[in-house]
Amino acid sequence: MQPTHSALRAFIEELPLGHPVATQSFQRFGNRDAADKALSRLVHEGAIKRVVRGVYVRPEVSPILGELSVPLEDVAAALAEAEGARVQVSGETALNLLRLSTQVPAQAVLYTDGVSHTLRRGNMTLRLKHVNPKVLVCAGTDAAVILSALYVLGRDGVTASVLEQLQQMITPSVLDELRAKRTQMIGWMRRIVEILPVTDASLPETR
Repeated sequence: MQPTHSALRAFIEELPLGHPVATQSFQRFGNRDAADKALSRLVHEGAIKRVVRGVYVRPEVSPILGELSVPLEDVAAALAEAEGARVQVSGETALNLLRLSTQVPAQAVLYTDGVSHTLRRGNMTLRLKHVNPKVLVCAGTDAAVILSALYVLGRDGVTASVLEQLQQMITPSVLDELRAKRTQMIGWMRRIVEILPVTDASLPETR
């Protein structure tokens, strides 16, 4: 089917407000060149807005605040999803969430098993960093925080004090998730998971 202005507009009007969508979602309407031209026209008309290269959004407007910004984390997730990739918090963020570090990461980073990207909007930057896919076997769950922390610490960085702190943070459900996926992990990380103790504490929110 050839891309048409009306067909793309109808599709866009069904998108949730403020929900970022990668250009791959528009390619069902025809070839890349024709879809890009139709998108450019719709951007000019204000039906959709380009957030960063390759990602668009149907703008959400507040009567008080005006047009609402889309978090770069959501933009990155949309881009990765379009590429068939996964994302999760970076190791530095995970260390902070797990109280293994008091340092706030200087740069916003997400791990991915897809292509590395650097997303920029105004003075904000977010980096999608490619890492070993075995680090992302629990992507989308709280267990991913543990794996990101272990990954950035490295085998020699997982000390007795680190294990003690993880014991205070990890929950039975998270431990179950980790152990269920342990055969898919990097070897040394799998061995750490197998010896992790657990309490009734709760992992902090990752967002």
